[in-house]
Amino acid sequence: MNIWENRLFLKLMRLVLGVWFRFRAINEEAAKCEGPALLIPNHLSWIDWLFVGLCVDRDWMFAASEMPARTSKLHAWVLSNPR
Repeated sequence: MNIWENRLFLKLMRLVLGVWFRFRAINEEAAKCEGPALLIPNHLSWIDWLFVGLCVDRDWMFAASEMPARTSKLHAWVLSNPR
């Protein structure tokens, strides 16, 4: 996926999630800092990683215990951080 396809996909996902889950990001600028950052969701659901991933526009990685990776193939794929 090239950078334009990726941006289009992210915008589409934000639109879909915004309609479906009434998702809205607050203080997104805090996630766009220079250098490393640690974002810690409060685990309201098992898909909070998806919302966090849509709010950052740089390469990101997730760390989790083994249990979430066993939840589904999608979780395992995201947590493996393929590039």
